[in-house]
Amino acid sequence: MGEELLDMIKNEVENKGVDERIFHSMLTMLDNAPALRTLGIKAVYLGYGEVGLKMNAGKEYDNYRGVLHGGIVAALADTAAGFAVQSLGIRCVTIELNLNYCLPAVTQTEIFA
Repeated sequence: MGEELLDMIKNEVENKGVDERIFHSMLTMLDNAPALRTLGIKAVYLGYGEVGLKMNAGKEYDNYRGVLHGGIVAALADTAAGFAVQSLGIRCVTIELNLNYCLPAVTQTEIFA
């Protein structure tokens, strides 16, 4: 990632106390992950053991019932959990993920995790 682009992203993402080296590394990972770029997942803030992510849930992510596909929600939740752990300086991957959905999420909104 170019330093100019990284500086621009850093100005958009709040650092809530994460070591600057980890903060830089996490922003680089977020920007370099093709799946996250495709989904448009963006960081709002990075804190020690916490993260705020957002994405625009457009109609292209609808399921056959016209609501947001649960896999998109799961991808956002998985990414948030992984980045929260990585903010502690621990590298990780998800081995198992279980979500219980209470209500359908609508598309054409911004969703947060």
